[in-house]
Amino acid sequence: MTNKSQETGHILEKVCNCIDEIIDLTEEHEESDEERSFICQKLTEARSLFEKSGNDNYTSDELLKLGWLDFHTAQYMPDRTMVKSQLELAISSLEKALLAIDSVQETNLSIEGYLLAIECYSHLSRYQPEITDREDCLTKSLNIANTCMFLCFQTNNTSQLAKLTYLMARTNGEYYQTDRDSNLLDAIRYAELSIAIMQNDRQRHPISIPTLYNDIGNFYAKLSGDRNSNITKAQASYQKGLHYVDLKRSPRLHAALNNNAQWIDSILNQNVTDLPTPEMVLRYKTKIQQCIKQSDLDQALQIGWAYLQWSWSLPQTPNASTADAHLVIGNVNALKFGNSQAINHYFSALVIASCENVDIPERPLFLSQTKDALVNALTQLSQPQSTIEAYLQSAASAVDTSYELVNKSEQLAENDLQAALDTAIEAANWYPFNPYTYFYQGISFLRAGNFAYAQQAFTQSININPNDKLSWLNRGLCYRRLNEFDLAIKDFEKTLTLDANLNLAMNQIIETYVQTEQYGQCIEKLDQFITRFPQQGEFFQWRSYCYEKTDRRENAIKDLSNAIELCNDEQLKPKLEKTLESLKQPEPAV
Repeated sequence: MTNKSQETGHILEKVCNCIDEIIDLTEEHEESDEERSFICQKLTEARSLFEKSGNDNYTSDELLKLGWLDFHTAQYMPDRTMVKSQLELAISSLEKALLAIDSVQETNLSIEGYLLAIECYSHLSRYQPEITDREDCLTKSLNIANTCMFLCFQTNNTSQLAKLTYLMARTNGEYYQTDRDSNLLDAIRYAELSIAIMQNDRQRHPISIPTLYNDIGNFYAKLSGDRNSNITKAQASYQKGLHYVDLKRSPRLHAALNNNAQWIDSILNQNVTDLPTPEMVLRYKTKIQQCIKQSDLDQALQIGWAYLQWSWSLPQTPNASTADAHLVIGNVNALKFGNSQAINHYFSALVIASCENVDIPERPLFLSQTKDALVNALTQLSQPQSTIEAYLQSAASAVDTSYELVNKSEQLAENDLQAALDTAIEAANWYPFNPYTYFYQGISFLRAGNFAYAQQAFTQSININPNDKLSWLNRGLCYRRLNEFDLAIKDFEKTLTLDANLNLAMNQIIETYVQTEQYGQCIEKLDQFITRFPQQGEFFQWRSYCYEKTDRRENAIKDLSNAIELCNDEQLKPKLEKTLESLKQPEPAV
């Protein structure tokens, strides 16, 4: 052996020693900040030793070690902006190693390479700015995992199989393509399999069972379907994790499990069954990107509007998701119709993101993206620079100005309908997709007796915020005034799905059925209302009226007696008593 070869071998031996030292430290317990700094130093030292060897013709084993170093350097490096490039370095080394390894003769070595590649691609997905790139990384990770699974079954190495099923659980848990819920169920099954392997095997494993129970809890928390059942299962998983976790050795994991358990308890106590907001956002955005990739822009636009409507159902509106939905819809509109149809959405996104009262994660980046999209659209439409500047300058105060004008419109509607309408329209110009501006346009038209225009305005409000019960109620009133009684009933029924206790909606349903002489349907509906509100005398009074109209006199008398008993209105009560006496009179002979 030459001196050069001996020196290279000595250096690579030092690299192996560094790696063994790092593995021993990271597997024993959660690292302190000082230990993480030490690990980072050791990783840098080992990487520089590789470079010092001056050997470009590494063996497959050495290439795996190089990939391992680059991957773990990415995990511990303090400058997180460099992680993506570091992971790409690791993948490059691993791909070369896997090409060189004979998986038949060196099966275990091949499996180690595949396991590391799965981790690299999964971690790389988290640093991809575009959803399509993120999903592509996860797809590669899962494809490698399927190949690795075949090899693991050949070797029957439980440690490798436990690690593989853990990684497949993690990757499926982050994967949104195809069927998100199926991916989550696969993630749960793989995590449970990994736990079973480790519990049946007495070897020491690099993965902790409490970590897997935490993951299972997270997967159930993101799973749609029977939300009460899934949330309960998530709670049980977090509790199992707390049972297994060692507080002294894993304080951060214990804190994570404890926080998750408290969060899920609060959800159960408040009876909240909605999916977490970040989960919903990624579901919408991934579906939209898939549609764009398949050139199905109609479906992409439909999902984009569903995303916008959902954002208005959240407690605080407008919000970061509202801004993001406008940016997404603007992008799809630009592809489908051209920039002229995208401008108002880009402007709305910029308006919301510019409002300090709205919590926007990574606000500077989002503002930059939105400004670029708006300026690019206006420029391609040959708009002068002065127009572009006007858009950008007005965005900062647009939300506040719009809501000030909405409030002013509400006040003017009492005395000056035309001024109220003009003010609501001006508010819409400041913030084009604020549902409240259309709502108050509708109120002004409704009070002015222009029911057709009012119905259109309330429809625009509903199209943006389908959870606004008052828009549905008032549109129902418009349909009733326009003699569109079936549509009116549907809107009043929809109002009750949003607020089951809204008396106004119940009364409108009753009055519409009575107006159209549909007494049988009215009685059926009143039966439901009285079952839910047995102390509501007005419902007994209406049902008595319907019974009388359908020649069911005894029932009418009984209900009117109940209405009188429940009546607290001293002026109304004598009138009801007089009507009751009239009902009790024998019917004249024919």
